[in-house]
Parts: sequence; C-alpha cells; structure tokens
Amino acid sequence: MRQDDDSFLDGCAQIYLDFGSNIGVQVRKLFEPHLYPKAGILPAFDSRFGLPTHRALPSSETGLCAVGFEANPAHASRLKEIQESYTRQGWRVYFWVPMAVANATGEITFWTNGLGHKSWGASITQLTLKGRETQSNVTVPQVDIAAWISKYVRGRVIPKHTRPYVLAKFDIEGSEYPVLPHLAKARLFCADVIHEAYIEWHEFIVGKATAAATHAAMRQNECFPAANTAILRVTDESYNNDGKPLP
Repeated sequence: MRQDDDSFLDGCAQIYLDFGSNIGVQVRKLFEPHLYPKAGILPAFDSRFGLPTHRALPSSETGLCAVGFEANPAHASRLKEIQESYTRQGWRVYFWVPMAVANATGEITFWTNGLGHKSWGASITQLTLKGRETQSNVTVPQVDIAAWISKYVRGRVIPKHTRPYVLAKFDIEGSEYPVLPHLAKARLFCADVIHEAYIEWHEFIVGKATAAATHAAMRQNECFPAANTAILRVTDESYNNDGKPLP
C-alpha cells in the first residue's frame, strides 16, 4: 500500500508521529530500544506502546505504526533505508521526506543554518548565528499537518477491541509556534486524536513575544467533550549520531 493512499494507516491502533525525524533515530528507539539503552524516551515507549518484546512483533500483530516527517532532503536516503529495512521486519514505518510540517500546502525555503552534526537545527527560518555564517537553502514541499492528521490519523479504520493511542513528538525547529495553534484551532490537539505529545520549544528562533502568544493561545485550546492533548515532560536528544546497523 502506498503511504499516500487514504487508508494507509488503517489497522494502526497505536501510532507514533515523529515530526522532525532528522536521521530517524527516535523511530529506531521505538522498535530497537536495545540499541539505545540510555535513551530518555524509552520508559514512555514501554508504558505507552508495550515492552520491547511486544514492539518487536510485526505490526500486523501489535497494531503499532510509526510515521516520520523530515524537511531536509539530505536525510532522504537514510530514512528510506530505515523504512525499507523495517518493512522487511514487518514493522509499519513510513517517512515523508523531504516534507516540512506546516499550516499550509505548497513549497517553502529550508535553511541549513550553517550547522553540521546531521544538520541539527536546520529550519525554515534563516538564522544569524555567530560562527555559522555559511548557509545554504533548498525549496521543499510543505504539508498542512492539520489536514494530514485529519485525513490519515483521525480518519483511519481501527480494528475492534483494540486500544487506540497516538503519541506525537514535535522537534521542528521553530515551526511548532505556527503549527501547534493551527492544530488546536482545528480541534486536533485533543486527546481523542493525539493522546499525548512531547515538544521541543525553540523560543530563540521566534522571540519571546511570539512564544508567549503561542503558549497563551494553546492554553485556550478547547477540546470539549474530550480532554486536551497531554504534554509529556520529557526530552531526549540522545544517540543523535546513530550509526547502529539496521536489521
């Protein structure tokens, strides 16, 4: 099944949404946690998605799927390798790359911001950082993530007698400030769609005024009769260089 088919997430009772995948190590921690024993996210994965022995089973048995989004085309080949390797294991893992997470469709300029280390910090915002003046940019497609979630996540068919659960990670280098209010306004940042999320905020990119306005808007998120999406107080930047062999 192509991952742009309307039903490509049918059967996925539990989903991990990895917004800002970089080289895919967070998804690898979900399915191969033994390779990343000190990763801070592992206790959350164990309690939300089951123990590693359960997650190692084919997705057809567990109902566990993962979807990642990465704007940087430099990571496309690596993410494709992971997707193909995991598919052979029976794990339903999909990466949309290059694809910027946004509140509109079309194309957008993506900046490397002069950063090495697998382009950590690359963003749709051009930054002026001391000692990092060498920058390049590329035009990449962007997706209205509210429309995408509504279509593929909220619209998926879930097997009866299964427990639906969605965990989202947002590490999108400043784009969280327009994206999260957009999701809230669409009534998608709610526990009946995204049950829990953990967010890496990048206030230095947008400034304190924009950050404060965004947080104020998020506090007004109305999900009645459902609860608001719960925020996990966890960060995990471990093993970002990866290098572990694929199965």
